[in-house]
Amino acid sequence: MSVKYIKSKKYDDVYSYTTSSGQLLYCFRFKYYRNGKRKELQRSGFNSEKSAYKEMLLRKFELESSDFSKLDSDKISFSKAAELYYQNKLSYWSENTRKRNRGTLDNHLLPILGHIKLNDITATLVQNSVINVKLKELSPKTVQNVYETLSAILNYAVRNDLLNKNRLSHNIFIPSDDKQVIFYDQKTLKRILDKSEELNITYELIIKTLAYSGMRISELLGLKWTDINFNEHTISILRTRKNIDTEKKTKTKNSIRTIYVDPMITELLKEYYLYVYDKAFEKDIKIGINGYVFLGINTLQPISKTVITNMLNTVGKELKIKIHPHAFRHTHATLLLNAGETYHYIAERLGNTPRMIEETYGHHVNPGKRKVANAFSDIMKNEVSEEVSEVIQFKAKTS
Repeated sequence: MSVKYIKSKKYDDVYSYTTSSGQLLYCFRFKYYRNGKRKELQRSGFNSEKSAYKEMLLRKFELESSDFSKLDSDKISFSKAAELYYQNKLSYWSENTRKRNRGTLDNHLLPILGHIKLNDITATLVQNSVINVKLKELSPKTVQNVYETLSAILNYAVRNDLLNKNRLSHNIFIPSDDKQVIFYDQKTLKRILDKSEELNITYELIIKTLAYSGMRISELLGLKWTDINFNEHTISILRTRKNIDTEKKTKTKNSIRTIYVDPMITELLKEYYLYVYDKAFEKDIKIGINGYVFLGINTLQPISKTVITNMLNTVGKELKIKIHPHAFRHTHATLLLNAGETYHYIAERLGNTPRMIEETYGHHVNPGKRKVANAFSDIMKNEVSEEVSEVIQFKAKTS
């Protein structure tokens, strides 16, 4: 369904629109000329007309004050483009981000590419002279950050007619880090779940849903009320979400699934819906049945991954446990498999393949067969042994 834009009566070039989830947002768009070519600049996702208008004025000022027409695009060097990019971003970055990007330029990019003309920067040059060299001294994750900064500079050059095309896209190989994945034993998980009951109902429900369903955090963020069947105690996982209004398909076709959850989760969801409804009524905000389930406590906007991660970090510090959203998924699979579930049933529940489950957890489990959701609930309801339980770390592929 196409988005309908409504022109603001107060500000020129500012428009309002409604997202697929029913949220009212604002954007701006205006035309300008660069080197004799007509272009259009558009930005969306603003919460108010005024914020969209202020950002638009800043963008117009930057365009008017940046005289790129005096630059010869055939001769401009990477160092010149990098400095233009850096100066353009200064007003948007925090002090820490400025220092980090300045360090990336001065320590990793400018010494290698600074003297090279923009038009001479190819994927082969970057792979051999930047990526492969830096992998010998930096972690793959850090090299990925260096590459992303480089690509952002080239994209900036393209937008400002300093470069015809960014030739790096999809042509650079950076190996991924071997990730040390955390999962919890029964006693540790119970400590986390008990602690969640001291939190706001939003955070309690997030932790318990992750633990009792094994879903990915992006899948949890993408849940809508229409995905919940309170009578059957099921949750349908149909989409993912990362940003406030960025819906995507699930990771794989196998990830589209409907899972049974403990009735305790659906009862808590009912309680949470009433809580959200009351909050929305107080703030005169409309909450629809087609909206996302998990919302920010104060804003009642779709909650972000960052907010959840920060909350888990805070809980982890209090319990002296490293808590990561994906650890609940690994824990869910490991405890179920050790309780006797088969690779096939766990794969269906987690939205993976049996082979992936076996390769990731096979050396930790003794497979069998029982009803999946009830087995997990039984695990958490049983008495925990008195032995000291530790967080177990193991090398595994992130499923």
